[in-house]
Amino acid sequence: MIKEYFTATKETLQRHKKKLGGLVVAALLVTALSAGAHAMFHIRGVVTGVDANRVTVANFFWSQTVDLTGAPINIAAIKPGDRILIQKNLQGNVLYSASFAPGPKARFGPDHMRGHGNAHHEPGGYHEDGRR
Repeated sequence: MIKEYFTATKETLQRHKKKLGGLVVAALLVTALSAGAHAMFHIRGVVTGVDANRVTVANFFWSQTVDLTGAPINIAAIKPGDRILIQKNLQGNVLYSASFAPGPKARFGPDHMRGHGNAHHEPGGYHEDGRR
């Protein structure tokens, strides 16, 4: 009984080998495109430098300078050493930025908004007077 099952499974796999190979290649391609898009549109790391309209962000893999001209972000509130998350759109414009002071509770994601009032509703994640 078990031997017949394995024989039938082997024959089925042999008949559909090309289809299964195509599905595996398609899954790998979708995964690679998704990871590439995420890396291109999300910049996450530690602020290493702040200019008048540019922020340099370093993470484990590389360092990247982002131009924030025209972005709805309070650049004066961003300081070197802060952790930052910047989200861009297809055109490369900055849509959103969130900065967190270093510490054990600083983290990215929905939980970072707890206890900050309505700061996450303001442009750049800050209140109008610069507080978080």
